[in-house]
Amino acid sequence: MKAKTIIRGLLPAVLCVQPLCSYAHQSPVSADVDICVYGSTPAGIMAAYTARQKGKSVLLVSPTKRLGGMTTGGLGWTDIGDSISHRRIVKGYAREFYRRIGQHYGMASPTFYFEPKVALATFRGFLDEAGIKDSTDIWYQWRIVSADKAGSTLGSITLEDATAPRQTPHRTVHAKVFIDCSYEGDLMARAGISYTVGREPASQYGEPENGVQCLNKHQFCDGVDPYVVPGDSTSGLLWGIMPGPMGRQGEGDNHIQAYNYRLTLTKNKPFRAITDKVPDNYAPSRYELLFRWMEKKGWQGYGDCLKWSYMKDKSGPNEWNALKTDNNNQGGFSTDMIGYSWDYPEATYEQRDSIAKLHEDYTKGLLYILWTDPRVPASIQAEFRKWGYPLDEYEDNGNFTPQLYVREARRMLGRMVMTEDYCLKNKVADDPIAWGAYTMDSHNCGRYVVNGMVKNEGDVQRHLTKGPYGISYRAITPHREEASNVLVPVCLSASHIAYGSIRMEPVYMVLGQTTALAAVQAIDEHQGCVQEVDPADCLRQLEHGLDVHRYDVQPADRGRVMVDITRRVLANPSFEQPFVQASQPPQGWMEAPAGTTLQRSLTATPTGRDGQNAYMCKPAQGQTIATPLRLYQKVPASRLGAGTYRVTCRMWVEKDYYGTCCLFASRGDGSCCNVQYWSTEPYYRNGSSGYDNLDYTDYRTTFAGHAGGRAGSSSQNMQRMEVYVTLAEGDDLMLGIRTNSANQGADKAGAGYFIVDDFRVQRVGSVPASQDGLSDSVLTNHDFERDPQGETASYVNCNWRRGEALLGN
Repeated sequence: MKAKTIIRGLLPAVLCVQPLCSYAHQSPVSADVDICVYGSTPAGIMAAYTARQKGKSVLLVSPTKRLGGMTTGGLGWTDIGDSISHRRIVKGYAREFYRRIGQHYGMASPTFYFEPKVALATFRGFLDEAGIKDSTDIWYQWRIVSADKAGSTLGSITLEDATAPRQTPHRTVHAKVFIDCSYEGDLMARAGISYTVGREPASQYGEPENGVQCLNKHQFCDGVDPYVVPGDSTSGLLWGIMPGPMGRQGEGDNHIQAYNYRLTLTKNKPFRAITDKVPDNYAPSRYELLFRWMEKKGWQGYGDCLKWSYMKDKSGPNEWNALKTDNNNQGGFSTDMIGYSWDYPEATYEQRDSIAKLHEDYTKGLLYILWTDPRVPASIQAEFRKWGYPLDEYEDNGNFTPQLYVREARRMLGRMVMTEDYCLKNKVADDPIAWGAYTMDSHNCGRYVVNGMVKNEGDVQRHLTKGPYGISYRAITPHREEASNVLVPVCLSASHIAYGSIRMEPVYMVLGQTTALAAVQAIDEHQGCVQEVDPADCLRQLEHGLDVHRYDVQPADRGRVMVDITRRVLANPSFEQPFVQASQPPQGWMEAPAGTTLQRSLTATPTGRDGQNAYMCKPAQGQTIATPLRLYQKVPASRLGAGTYRVTCRMWVEKDYYGTCCLFASRGDGSCCNVQYWSTEPYYRNGSSGYDNLDYTDYRTTFAGHAGGRAGSSSQNMQRMEVYVTLAEGDDLMLGIRTNSANQGADKAGAGYFIVDDFRVQRVGSVPASQDGLSDSVLTNHDFERDPQGETASYVNCNWRRGEALLGN
């Protein structure tokens, strides 16, 4: 295929532009920022958030009225890769996004199954934190019409109002760096950057899975007749079958994989019934092929032609939304509207709206016929009718998602093309900017008559066996002569089949952050030239997390001083107070989730304990702790202040029952969680992979390297554990022990057992240069210079207390 470049005038040339002065008093007509992010996809949101967090001025241009792309548009069952890939590829703000999702549902670790409204609220939280405001910093429903370049530098883009393109004056955005985060690559195309659409021939990059492929996944069984009158080719083809012949195996073309809508349905009543109204443009003949297929295959259940993913995590107490779904394509005839995506990438905006409407009508019609047609077995139809559109989702769009799943559109031809060899790790990108791990996944591209039968073509599922692979920075950067200040993290440079693996929403999020870091570096160090950026520095910043200081060694070893504030901030830190009830946690401490069945006791057995007792906690006899359990205290911000804190305890874990016991400290809302596990890292990783539900996705993870003994033995020796956490002004502190019954053995009963004692909280400060400086770092108003407003008898107002109050007399 030939590279395609921008053709100006993609939209009709009859746009009527009113004078800007008549509009200036209502809304901005231009913006001049450091970084312009085009597209409010997950990549766009993370790019804008990162840029603002790095101190850059940013404008987020959203061609749509809803933020978040597919993540807030129904794709709640997140595809990543194998069961542990997310621990290795979902990092930085992307990891924090899924951690906040988990926190919303009461989970201790990131959660990848969620409701659209929760994803939307979580994204809004990020933008609010960064001070990215609607209208001023986010322009909703504005879309690009042209780009103005001087040589290879993109200076500005011109936008039109998507709601009134011929009535509203255009807007102009000037920026030092532009990031195209749209699913379609519209900014890339209008900036004159080379791109391609469709499938390369298998021979172009040596990719056996590329080009035309007629395989077995999401396929019709043999014998399904394609003609309106069965057996009569002169009667015409059933709806949805392409009129021409299928291409030859491995042949390239301009076809792209099918689009669909990811459906959110619910059993929770009241809901909006699928049968409330006949869908627009409903035509039962469109679905005749479904019933022909079922005549040959036979109905088996309500998953025959719809994939049902329930929005809950098997590892946790997620009954919260077990009755809400993410429905996807399934089988030979389903929600994928095969062949109707081909024109979308290069279509005008008006034509795209028509294509999206066609998909919406088709999808609603599919549900309507499944819910109503007497040819559907009654028992299956009865199951269908238990489901409807949730009233608490997409309230401004009739409870139906507004986001068409654009799985693939344009793909840049950048400085390097990611191919099948990179996904399979036959080749390795030496300049990674993110990682992929998912199957090379292409949905069907066409539907044809093959040997007198209906067959789908294009679905490929090539699994990766060597783990996550690096995505090259050169794949998100155009050739310098085409654009020196544009980055393309979504419609990046990849072959059709490699893009099928890369195109996952968590990967887009990571790319959004690292691309923004690249833009910041380009501005600060390279006069805006993105090709000069060192991607390794961007990855280092990503790996280091959320711009909070962490310590790997004792801060005192680096000129620091510790001030112990334990007695001021913790209750019962040494577990010396007797139980009020054995069915409840120790005095002063809380548990989450509450009500977990445990064996709790105070014990004097361990050596190295502080005082008379330590606290012992284990699962009830023969039971496990399936949901991560937290024993914790929360210290209010009023007792703390901004700074870095060292949290320590003494702990012992039985060798056979290591489980996932760890010390943790975080902000009061659970963010920036720093943990230390009891044993060595290889134990928990079990070689190259983790086990059970253990996630290495906390903000900071260390391993103490202790060795446990056996219960009742002299080796029950408690060891010191420590973590550090940095708080901003107004942050609460949460600290404690987290555990569950995950371990390497088949028998989980008893795992998660721990003994803990002697919690301490110390504030970390720099060693002052003088005695007064030391006093001032430890005491408030140490020199009595603070004016108590003339109340000489009162010591409270100048931060002191009477001695008898201190002694408790």
